[in-house]
Amino acid sequence: MGRSGMGSGRSSELNVLSEQLEAGALSRRQFVVRALALGLSATAAGTLLAACGGGESSSGTGGSSGGKALNGTVQILVGYFGTGNQPAQAQVQEALATAYTQLHAGVKIEFLRVPSSSDAQTKLVALSAAGAPPDLVMPTGIYGTSLFLDEEIWLNLEDLLKRDGLTLDAYSPVTAVATHQPNYYGTSATGVVGLPVGLNTHAIAYNPALFSAAGLPMPPTSWTDASWTYEGAFLNAAKALTLDGRGRHPGDAGFDPSTVRQFGLGHFFRETLFFAFGGKYYDPGTRKATMASAGGTAGLQFASDLVNLHRVQPSRTVAASLGAGGGQGNEELFMWKNGQLAMIDMGTSDISSYGTGTPFEFSLAAMPAGPARRFNFLNLDVGAVVKASKNTDLAWEVLKYFSLDPAASKRLAFDSYNEIPALKQNTEAFSTGVRASLPKADPKVWIDGFEFAGADNEAWFPAFAEVNSLVGKAFDSIVDGRPAASVLPQLQGTAQTEIDKWFSSHQLPR
Repeated sequence: MGRSGMGSGRSSELNVLSEQLEAGALSRRQFVVRALALGLSATAAGTLLAACGGGESSSGTGGSSGGKALNGTVQILVGYFGTGNQPAQAQVQEALATAYTQLHAGVKIEFLRVPSSSDAQTKLVALSAAGAPPDLVMPTGIYGTSLFLDEEIWLNLEDLLKRDGLTLDAYSPVTAVATHQPNYYGTSATGVVGLPVGLNTHAIAYNPALFSAAGLPMPPTSWTDASWTYEGAFLNAAKALTLDGRGRHPGDAGFDPSTVRQFGLGHFFRETLFFAFGGKYYDPGTRKATMASAGGTAGLQFASDLVNLHRVQPSRTVAASLGAGGGQGNEELFMWKNGQLAMIDMGTSDISSYGTGTPFEFSLAAMPAGPARRFNFLNLDVGAVVKASKNTDLAWEVLKYFSLDPAASKRLAFDSYNEIPALKQNTEAFSTGVRASLPKADPKVWIDGFEFAGADNEAWFPAFAEVNSLVGKAFDSIVDGRPAASVLPQLQGTAQTEIDKWFSSHQLPR
């Protein structure tokens, strides 16, 4: 995604830093660290510091290391269920690390880069077993922390936050529940697995030219528009936007689903509908699997019907055929960019793939409302300290820099991860960048979606890996045509067996 908006704002950000220094709100050290994080050289940062003068206040967001000189090496694993290993991404991370070590000469930051999430998982387990784990894993999604939450891999950061007088209030409120993992620590507990380093939310992206050609109004940008529902306006639009080889729509006499050349919908996830219709995986109060609820069943059946009954979304087989030009794994991306999909789910993490280089100007709309709730995925990335690290205090200091320092965290989230910065004060950096690179995509739609975003699909529950494997296979079979009312009770039963097995050998930390 283009980042011209970031570059043009650097001078104003430096002016703000200078004003904070002169007002005593920043120490000289904090001023230099943040100037380096904004991309200044050490020489330029020193020159600017000398020109500003400034006080010696020790205030700041990052807490305190007790005034002691920092020494040691921190190794950061990159690639464990998170982004960050593309060359341009790595360059930003390395620059931020250099900025930190220039201020802390006794500190060395190393990046252990593993391109595949599965390989990174294997590496993390192997290194931990060998007594030589990485000190930080960053970034990793909530799914990644959930996989090992009950295996003593992650350090609970609660005590470190209290020690340094820090809270999570500086972050976007949407991160709060996911960061605390209430299914594991309890709804009233304050356990913290990782500090937020970036987040993604989702919205509907659509091709306005196809809506105009179909004589349809553009879908609403408001997340409170009661007329925009899955079973109403959304489905009607998807039907009107689906065309077979002779220009007929689903429901028209003679409509031939085998010749559809344009689908109303694609790159859309069955889990979104499962949750929007009221589905849940697990009830921590009763310790029961709950996939077969009436809402969950209705949501998964609707997801199946979009493909198999209404014919407005391509099946996996059809997408593989029509999108073959994109290569394996990129079929729906190929269809979207070739004007064969009128609407898609576009997460902010999709901007670099589905957003940039698109040969038409797409727009954004809110996710429709389901019968139970309006829902979009929250994909939260955190930096997590490995509990077995031999250098947890230094790892914590480095994590605070990447996550809580305003300048560093903004560059890490936006310039490296291509995500929305997690600090509330940095949200506008994302909006500025999107407006500069995607003029027809209103970033406010994504930001307004925070209120309806949840990490339901990644939050921990007992036997997390085993049950997730069962869920994936069952959901696949439903979208492939098996009745949800038959599949989900079977899934719930087998999942409950795994959950009961987990409780027979584990205890919750409360």
